[in-house]
Amino acid sequence: MTVDRPAMIQARVYCVLATGTRWPCRHEGEHDYHGSHNLFDRFPQLQDDPRYRDYGSQRDEQGRPAPGSHGGGLFPVLARTPRGTLVCVLRTGASHKNTPGAQLSLTRSSDRGRTWTRYEVVVEGDGAQDARNAAFGVLDDDRFVLAYGVHDLECGARWISVIRSDDAGRSWSDPVRVETDADEPWLHPYGQMVATGPEGLVFNSRGAYSDEQYRQNPKLPGRESYLYFSDDAGRSIARRAHVGPISETALLRLGGDRWLAYSRDHRGAAVVGTSEDGAQTWSGWSRAYPDTRFRSDFSSYIAPGSMLRLPSGRLLLVHTYRDHPFGIRAVLGTEDEGFDWSRPFALTQSFWTFDSGYPSAVCFEDGTVVVVAYTMLDLDHPEWGTCAVAYSFHEDDLTRI
Repeated sequence: MTVDRPAMIQARVYCVLATGTRWPCRHEGEHDYHGSHNLFDRFPQLQDDPRYRDYGSQRDEQGRPAPGSHGGGLFPVLARTPRGTLVCVLRTGASHKNTPGAQLSLTRSSDRGRTWTRYEVVVEGDGAQDARNAAFGVLDDDRFVLAYGVHDLECGARWISVIRSDDAGRSWSDPVRVETDADEPWLHPYGQMVATGPEGLVFNSRGAYSDEQYRQNPKLPGRESYLYFSDDAGRSIARRAHVGPISETALLRLGGDRWLAYSRDHRGAAVVGTSEDGAQTWSGWSRAYPDTRFRSDFSSYIAPGSMLRLPSGRLLLVHTYRDHPFGIRAVLGTEDEGFDWSRPFALTQSFWTFDSGYPSAVCFEDGTVVVVAYTMLDLDHPEWGTCAVAYSFHEDDLTRI
């Protein structure tokens, strides 16, 4: 097995949320745009693929799709309750672009990801506000906590809000705004919260400084990542810890005060770091796939991701893979030896474009793993359009390959 030829996981595939049509990709249809999100500039070989004939036919612009349109499923965050219900928060009513009135919605599965409830809107941007970038966690079968980012498209302000539910997501508290100092970067939440006790939760937030701050100090990092700690079930933030000049950060509590983090640094390269003091300070950062040479013009092919501990004690990392064929990759590891980057697995290679993924994974006691990710179009299921997809497999499937 190599990065170019990973072993395929024979996962079962289920639709979490289907839009029915493909929504525009970032910067699609902008004929004068030749940046990092231009699909044909990055992968010119796809221009001759008939499955990409309509790329560029849609234009990524305000009002497309119309705010509040049914569908989406972007940036899913998955959690499992003690009784085994899967709960997933997703971006709906809008694509990537900042959109007034964009939503964060919730869907559930009581059969390990095979079927999902019709999504319920939990947060909707008010007026010119875009609600996006969720971090989500469960404390028990009834208590859910959702942190999310707000971007006011009129004044440019960004902030974090937190809401709580004590009835399994049927109703939610009023949002509590997390305050930051004026000289700090703007931050938005990301990913799966980690429970640290009956009332304790930790979640990641990442962001950047304003244009004005960069003008005043060009040496400021391009990205910053922090952890927020709550000791009262999300009612307040007790403290904050700086992770480093990195972006979306997945967390895994290994035991005691040992933690593991997987992220991408300010250059886009995926990195793994450790903490020995309860996630307060971080060190030992090392590159993922250290012996692999990725395309130099777009190095963030292998992040973001999600980590968990399997019943056997082994560690599993699932991560976005943005080289062609696009999809989700996985690697196994141990707490003592780290991840085995020489033996990658492919969970799917059917994503239509590279700006997809954001996998979020949970595991059941019997070794069943469920991963939810999104794609602007799935080549194996084009009828789903822009969608969120669930992949289910067993830990033993990885040893049979």
